[in-house]
Amino acid sequence: MLTAFLTLLCLSQATVSRAQQASPLAGYGLPSLETTDVYVNVFLDRLIDVDVKQYRHESIFLVGLSWRDPRAVGIVEQNRVLIDTQNYTCTVQCWSNVLEGGPCCDGVYAPSFNFANAVGFSQDRQVKQEFYFGPDGSVLSVVNVYGGY
Repeated sequence: MLTAFLTLLCLSQATVSRAQQASPLAGYGLPSLETTDVYVNVFLDRLIDVDVKQYRHESIFLVGLSWRDPRAVGIVEQNRVLIDTQNYTCTVQCWSNVLEGGPCCDGVYAPSFNFANAVGFSQDRQVKQEFYFGPDGSVLSVVNVYGGY
């Protein structure tokens, strides 16, 4: 009886964890071989719900990560050429201030950010990651994060 209960409990937990979205700031790509400082800015956009008894809240944060990577703009431009000439399928869509038409950020380094106290992230919200490229090689990544904490 106890074994059956534990099995059902494990299966129900597996289902819940699969239904939740992975961290929207999981990061991707490879950094340059030089040391890179990454700056983090977090702004509370909306406080949706507060559960005082459970010490939890549901909210939307605007997270900005900035760093220097002079290769980034060139990578995005190369991806655009691949898409236009070789029927390339992009896996990391992004929005940018440099190129129009939904550039592809495959191969661009984006640092990861772990939410240690997150209960889960919304599976119903599309994660839109915006990139802003500065003339000095600076990169700013901005993501809206909707989750429970």
